[in-house]
Amino acid sequence: MFRIVHISRAGSVTLALAVSLLGSGVRAEESTPLPVQLAIWNPLQVFDSQRSILGLRYSLIYGVNQDVSGLDISTGMTSTKGDFAGVQIGAFNIIDGIATGLQFGVFGSDTRKGEIRGVQVGLLAGSFSGDVTGLQLSLGGNSGADTQGSQLGGFFNAADKAAGIQFAGLANFTESLKGAQISALYNSTKSMSGVQISALYNTSEDSKGVQLSSLLNVSDDFKGVQSSMINIANGFEGVQDAFLVNVAKDLNGLQLSLVVNVADGGTGIQAASVFNYAKGDTGMKGRQLSLLLNVAESFKGVQSSPINIADNIEGVQNALLLNVANDLDGLQLSSLVNVANGGTGLQIATLFNYSKGTKGLQLGLFNYNKNGFLPFFPFFNIAR
Repeated sequence: MFRIVHISRAGSVTLALAVSLLGSGVRAEESTPLPVQLAIWNPLQVFDSQRSILGLRYSLIYGVNQDVSGLDISTGMTSTKGDFAGVQIGAFNIIDGIATGLQFGVFGSDTRKGEIRGVQVGLLAGSFSGDVTGLQLSLGGNSGADTQGSQLGGFFNAADKAAGIQFAGLANFTESLKGAQISALYNSTKSMSGVQISALYNTSEDSKGVQLSSLLNVSDDFKGVQSSMINIANGFEGVQDAFLVNVAKDLNGLQLSLVVNVADGGTGIQAASVFNYAKGDTGMKGRQLSLLLNVAESFKGVQSSPINIADNIEGVQNALLLNVANDLDGLQLSSLVNVANGGTGLQIATLFNYSKGTKGLQLGLFNYNKNGFLPFFPFFNIAR
């Protein structure tokens, strides 16, 4: 037997209102934030997307509102067209305005049209923002425009401007850095005041600070310390410390290498176990120290090594075995042999001094100078 239930007129109105709430959203005063929002898939939500929420928003699949303040929870995706303040937790979150507080997305968090002030977490895929003040964290990657704070990425971090720390499992990228870049593979910046630390490779264009890597550091204009297997700088002021090779186009400072130092002009010191090379017509001023060989095209200063070779030198060549100068203006000291083609100076050798036309004094067991009072003379020779 069936029983017929009669619905009063008031009940009919209540039922119709409930359906209307889920179907098309309550139309209340839009300037007043609402305390609660429940959404299934926009527009199937209690209040329409133009309304702001001050309190709690829960979205099952996809919820949209203007401004949200408070607690925002979603098992799917949320979108905030304006500003957000509070705690947001969901699968993927998008905020177009300013986000203040915590934004946590299991797959990702996005404020690329706005900015984040606080903590942004895109756990799996990434965190993406306009400006960032605070912390970006992701197992994937982080991206920000003007970033002040820290970026911690499992794979990469990217920022137009970064003031703080970038820490990545693979690589860090920024146009301008004030702070530190730390990665397992690669760091890149155009302008830096701070530190780059990488297991493989650091590169910068205009930098002040420290580059540390196990393989390669490259900088166009660098002031500070480079320490790696290989260091390369176009313009350098500071210290280059390399296991294999240091290269500086314009050196003002110190090059330390277990193998080779190369400088194209500048002022400073080259110290290498094997080989120092100073090239360029403009020359280098300073000192070359090597356990095997020093070579200079144009040099003003002191060369100290078993073998010293210079095209033009103003200063001192001090060798255990051999000094060679095309144009000497200064002093050659050797335990065995000195060779000079021209110039003015003093040659002192235990065994043999040779000159094609140097003006000055030769002191050694055997001395040859084409312009000497005799071309060949033992113990000393003089040419005017």
